[in-house]
Amino acid sequence: MKQKKLFIILGVIIVLALGVGLFYYSASQTNYSQKEKESEQGEKVYTQTESRQIAREWVEENSPTYTYDGEDLEFQEARALDLVGCENCYEFDFSF
Repeated sequence: MKQKKLFIILGVIIVLALGVGLFYYSASQTNYSQKEKESEQGEKVYTQTESRQIAREWVEENSPTYTYDGEDLEFQEARALDLVGCENCYEFDFSF
């Protein structure tokens, strides 16, 4: 009798664990599908080169220090950022 109860409890635990796992798997697939749809619906994905040009133009036009007395803006380094949900995010270093 005790062994039968133990098997029933073990079965319930396994079913609950599978249910929770399936729930999280389903949620992650939904998030991925939504991101795919957003990209297809007009969200522009920029290359690293395009992003670097956008960053350069921003510094030249909007950086208070550079617009006040900056000159000879030089690109130093680029790094891809490892952020969740941001596959094409970069950080750029410029000097002047």
